[in-house]
Amino acid sequence: MPIVAVLLTALSLLPTSCRKQGPEEVPVILRLRTPAAQDSKQQHINVDAVSAWTITVSYPEESETGWARVTPNRGTGQADVVLSYGANEANSARSCILTLQCAGYATEYHFTQSGTLDGGVPGASSGAIDITPIAAAPVTWLELPETNASDGMDFAAHAMTTTSGIRTRNYSYYFNYKDRVSFWVAYPTNASIRGANLSGGTRTEAWGYDPFMPAAKQQNVSGGYKDGNNGWYARGHQIPSYHRQGLEANNAATFYGTNMTPQNNDFNGGTWANLENKISNFWTPSLEKDTLFCVTGCVTKDAKYYVYDRSGNQITVPTAYFKACLRYSSIKGVGIDGYMAAGFWFDHEEWSTPGKSNVKYTRDWAISIEALEAKLGYKLFVNLDKRVGEAKAAEIKKQDPKTIDWWK
Repeated sequence: MPIVAVLLTALSLLPTSCRKQGPEEVPVILRLRTPAAQDSKQQHINVDAVSAWTITVSYPEESETGWARVTPNRGTGQADVVLSYGANEANSARSCILTLQCAGYATEYHFTQSGTLDGGVPGASSGAIDITPIAAAPVTWLELPETNASDGMDFAAHAMTTTSGIRTRNYSYYFNYKDRVSFWVAYPTNASIRGANLSGGTRTEAWGYDPFMPAAKQQNVSGGYKDGNNGWYARGHQIPSYHRQGLEANNAATFYGTNMTPQNNDFNGGTWANLENKISNFWTPSLEKDTLFCVTGCVTKDAKYYVYDRSGNQITVPTAYFKACLRYSSIKGVGIDGYMAAGFWFDHEEWSTPGKSNVKYTRDWAISIEALEAKLGYKLFVNLDKRVGEAKAAEIKKQDPKTIDWWK
């Protein structure tokens, strides 16, 4: 059972059921989130589900039972529920677990109330929040890389509504608290998702905190970065803003700090932008069933540079960036069972030099997914095996994109 931390500022989201849309599974999202309203006796929570749900409360310590309750504890669809509790006047923190069940899925949310000796105030209800990384992605979306139960990183995903009214995922990410950057951001793109983006849309510039992570542990990206030990860097999107410009709320999520990394400005607006523009053409918008599954990520191993955010937090400047693209085509005879893939790798310093920072896209940049996995040390498109089988998945990953005209 996947475990996600409950934050006083926000809660995460997970899938509950699936329906088919072309070649991919489009999940219907189950979501818990908390609005700002809270006081010393209760925490308001919104449930956004697609069918009947229940919430039960349990306690890690048997001696601490009965101090919290949820009202109502069952319902259907959207609802506002209240987690009620009294003040924690003990010295140490106490915790409860909210187990949310819907459409055959069960997800645990941990709520921690600090004691008087670890951040709380006598008579107050809230204090330090215990973050429990979920390590492994609890879903089987095709774009997802491998996750690891022991690496201490946190997986989360944002939902969106397409311009055609379909509910799906916006993007998911794997957040590293030490470096304060997401090691990767993964997302699908197809005609239903892009919708009005084809004719332009809204760039919200809604720089802000991700509601699914504690603000104190992410980047304060409002106003841009401050100089670190190597000067100034731009705020670089991992999922580009213009991939989610059909609806304002969907685009606003691309400006969260969890989607940002410090990126050399010339590279960000040059070579990197040229690649992103090309990737926008790596799918066929006229075919509803064609989908491009994307991963954008960074590497911080051996990093020596950093910047500061607006709250004075140190943010690691990545040493490398990559993109991985898995394309599905419904055209008969294309690819291996309709799939083909390409990877891209850029050493950050090397590609930030004047001679390389603004180079036009060429297919020679592309490498196989197998080669990209060797550089990264983990598996990309980890669920491809389930879709086409291990042998065909390996064949797709071994393909050299330089030899396939489609990647021009």
